[in-house]
Amino acid sequence: MTKEASRRTTLVPVDADALGDVGAFLAERFHPGPDDHFASHEYLRWQYLEWPEGPGPRAYNCVAGGRIVAHAGTVHTRFLQPGKSLEDSPLASNIHSWSSTPNAGPVGAMLLWQSYRTSEVQYAFSFSPQAEGVFKSSGFALRQVIPMYRRVLNLARWSQVYFADPLPKRMAFLIQEIALATRRVFLPTLVPIDLERVEKFDEKARAIALSAARDSVLTDRQPQLLNHLLRHPFGETAGYYLREGGNYVGLALVHFYPRHGLRQARVLDCLLGPTRDARLCARALVALEREMRTRAVDVVSGTAGTPWLQAGYLRAGYVRRGRRPLLLRDPKGRVSPGIPVHMALLDSDLAFIG
Repeated sequence: MTKEASRRTTLVPVDADALGDVGAFLAERFHPGPDDHFASHEYLRWQYLEWPEGPGPRAYNCVAGGRIVAHAGTVHTRFLQPGKSLEDSPLASNIHSWSSTPNAGPVGAMLLWQSYRTSEVQYAFSFSPQAEGVFKSSGFALRQVIPMYRRVLNLARWSQVYFADPLPKRMAFLIQEIALATRRVFLPTLVPIDLERVEKFDEKARAIALSAARDSVLTDRQPQLLNHLLRHPFGETAGYYLREGGNYVGLALVHFYPRHGLRQARVLDCLLGPTRDARLCARALVALEREMRTRAVDVVSGTAGTPWLQAGYLRAGYVRRGRRPLLLRDPKGRVSPGIPVHMALLDSDLAFIG
């Protein structure tokens, strides 16, 4: 047993007095760059103290000898699914910003285990290879692989977007994107769906999510949470309702932010329901693209778990750039098998962390 692990370790909920130490710990573990804010006091206050209240503490520190040796935040939600009311939907949790010092030993796992006490189902969507091993040894299993998508809107910045990739990969990407752009010229033009910018989401957001849950599994779209995301302290998060023929058929959130000298955007969510119509999904993404172009966005990224949204991204001109596994721990079988999961960026810390 390591020296730190052998000391008496205490699990302590994060409060206002701990934010400075948490920021220093996260900065030491994750090495933020000049465009990163996840270790700042303002971000941590928004993330941990102002977040909508859940069934348990928002974050914990493992403290030994007066020092933080491990830390993690926990987000709570419900998994909506076909044939289940909101009240009958299982309580779920996801831990993020999970890290421990090299000599902490197994105490970091305490942060994972404590989430079992406040949720029936646990999921993981953004994690390191080391964390994946802990998840799988703790009963998590692969539920689905979630593709990631990207579109370069400003072609003059194409090389800058892919600067970190080796030259052969950049050339392969360029050939692929030229071929796809040429193919789109011969496809029918997509008419954008109507966008309604909102300063505050209301119960229509939850109604849209419950409608989408007729065909997929997804997390609850609680208006209080969506409105909290709109108040992100860095960059700008914009919220929209999607309308078709005067009816509200979906919602979207997009985060605009500068990074690596580029004006970037992330589609935190693009949710239409109920629909399996890939063309309608593509029209929604085209409407969001039009909004992004008014802001001179260079590159946009997003993710899609359902087959119809995946097809919508491709039809709207995006290319697939990577994938992430979705792991689920569901000891009582509360989440219906065989149904696609609509896993959006807002469901993990991928929403705001580079």
